Amino acid sequence: MKNNSLRLHFLLTWATLLCLACAESERGILDRGPDCGVSFTHDSGFRDTYYFPETVGSGVATADLDGDGDVDIYALQCGVVPGSPQDTEPRPVNKLFANRGDGSFVDKTDASGDAASDRYSMGVCAGDVNGDGAVDLFVTNCGPDQLLINRGALRFEDGAGGTELADPRWTTGCAFGDLDRDGHLDLVVAGYVYWDLEKDKDCAAGNLRDYCHITAYNGIGDRVWRGNGSGEFEERTQEWGLTRPGGRAFNLTLADLNQDGWLDLFVANDSVENHLYLNDGTGALVDNTDQSGTAYNLEGLTEAGMGVATGDINADGRMDLLVTNFAGESNALYENLGDGSFRDGSRKSGITAISRAPLGFGALFADFDRDGLLDLVVSNGHVMRNAGITGSDWGYPQPDQVLRGTESGRFEIWQDASPALDIPRVGRGLAAGDLDDDGELDLVLLGSSEELLVTKTKLAAPGTHWLRVQLKAKGSNTMGIGSRLRLELSNGRTLTRWA
Repeated sequence: MKNNSLRLHFLLTWATLLCLACAESERGILDRGPDCGVSFTHDSGFRDTYYFPETVGSGVATADLDGDGDVDIYALQCGVVPGSPQDTEPRPVNKLFANRGDGSFVDKTDASGDAASDRYSMGVCAGDVNGDGAVDLFVTNCGPDQLLINRGALRFEDGAGGTELADPRWTTGCAFGDLDRDGHLDLVVAGYVYWDLEKDKDCAAGNLRDYCHITAYNGIGDRVWRGNGSGEFEERTQEWGLTRPGGRAFNLTLADLNQDGWLDLFVANDSVENHLYLNDGTGALVDNTDQSGTAYNLEGLTEAGMGVATGDINADGRMDLLVTNFAGESNALYENLGDGSFRDGSRKSGITAISRAPLGFGALFADFDRDGLLDLVVSNGHVMRNAGITGSDWGYPQPDQVLRGTESGRFEIWQDASPALDIPRVGRGLAAGDLDDDGELDLVLLGSSEELLVTKTKLAAPGTHWLRVQLKAKGSNTMGIGSRLRLELSNGRTLTRWA
């Protein structure tokens, strides 16, 4: 298996003004439809049961899993809550779709080994954990987690079974990164709440039965694992300082947030303060939450942190953070000040007004039109099934949002950018990748009990250019996860992207 490429897209501003005679008439983020070969319908497990885990799942990953240079898709599944009285039917499994090279796919699930898992899956992250050049996967579950080692030919073997890495708690987000800079990937896993069938509570919204608010359950805390480069991990949660109590983590990111060359950690928490840790230069994490400016909103209140998007929105070379939140709260945009602290730029960027009504989950920044400015996509969907009846104007299924970045630093609703995303869905997972090798980032969106949406993006301005960078690093972190790339343009602008 050859080294897989980690793909980053940059706009080059020496674009010609020549109109493309062959340009397609239909533009936007378009639904590829069933002809693309992807057949997948998520099942939240809801059977008029209202078990709390039904509110969350699931995520989706895009990566070159077979080393052929094309972006494949791995979609997570739930099914009825394991062990419940309803758990008597055949369980659905996570599915793997291999790219044929043209943006169409073939289902390879049956031959994928342990990747065809029937657990109640939440999130997924990708990286080469054993230095063989193949993309491995870590899957978080409401139940034992899995480390899926890529054995080639799209077959995976669970390397977590029988180890402490198979955490039986309810975990959500995860991220790989080399915290101690020994050349091997480490792993951070977000812990959500203490929950099992015996702890599940009956709640209501108004006079209607519905799910409980998250405050009915206590947080379980996050964990960090040190990798040895051979696919084995040893827990370092206490030794590396990941000890702040009370978190209900939904998502997280590993990134150099204070420009010192070491990976730091940001954790988005649900209805408690977000956490931010700075690396002390040894791999250990020092709690900088209270000084970070990211723990609370502008009113000093906690919010229901769901998803995290990262990108340099103001071209200062620093990674900024966007956190999606609950309906009525608005999403939060934190501008990096360069020293591990942030300024809340939600209002001046236009994010507050645009995102006040919906409930956001997955989010990502990308330059879809190649104007050198980052745009934003947010996948929306409520968690309360009766939301449209009991107070939310947007209801349970909600349209996603595509926001266009502008020179003023504000984001605006991108009118007519995506007919496919305008259709209300119960949005959850979101991933991006150039599925058809045309230089434009396509989207894959997974909704709760929804069909998987695979899109084709046609938004780049005619005559603009793009650059693909393949990273190859020494050590077992062969794909250079954690790298920073800077591109200086002739007009004086510098673009910064991270792997």
